[in-house]
Amino acid sequence: MQIVNSGSVLFYNGTDSLGKKTYAYAKSQGEKMNFQDLNLASLSSTTLQVILHALKISAKDLINRADPRYQAQWRGKELDDDAWLNVLKKNPYLIKWPILFHNGNVYLCQTPNDVFKK
Repeated sequence: MQIVNSGSVLFYNGTDSLGKKTYAYAKSQGEKMNFQDLNLASLSSTTLQVILHALKISAKDLINRADPRYQAQWRGKELDDDAWLNVLKKNPYLIKWPILFHNGNVYLCQTPNDVFKK
């Protein structure tokens, strides 16, 4: 899937409050958008690298450390950047915030209203 130039794509976690609200806000805009629930979608290493590069953050910075699955499996572990990238690739639901691709730009939606700031 070509992400960066394919219009708008929202990656969100459909099981958490922020993800649900951001999805609802984005859907209410009425513009054509591709919605990808991180509990159902898989992300390639390339897509994750595009996200991380555009946002100038590391894979570990994108992980929701409060998630019980993170706590059970990775809390306290020191991994290198490639290993954290692999964790996100295999467990995209651990991504902390919804991510919006719009017109070649990448945005973190730390609040539901951030989807309107594009």
